[in-house]
Amino acid sequence: MSHYRSHDRALALRAPGMSRWPVWLWPVAVCLMLGACVAGSAESSHAAAGGDIALLFLGLWHGIIGPAMLIVEVVDRFVPHLLPWTVRFYEPHANSALYDLGFYFGLAGSPLLVGSRWSGR
Repeated sequence: MSHYRSHDRALALRAPGMSRWPVWLWPVAVCLMLGACVAGSAESSHAAAGGDIALLFLGLWHGIIGPAMLIVEVVDRFVPHLLPWTVRFYEPHANSALYDLGFYFGLAGSPLLVGSRWSGR
């Protein structure tokens, strides 16, 4: 009974006209955010032409999303033309040691790798 009261209280605190996102919309939003500046895109090439700080943060971002992009690239190799864009694991226009440094730091701190439990058995 208290569950219904807390649910009604939460609905009463919500602003009028504000609705909840459908469950399927969250993964779509996350994929769009991850794909906003993937390696090989025009935005990524533009950022690679920027300064040293832009290269460092671009490498960091590509390292963070690297494990997911590796899976997408493998799928794209086996099923070509499934995706409407060219998939790259690494930015070909970023030829800087700062990009590499950011990439490896991002890869080491990737949520996919940090969240997994590696055992030394």
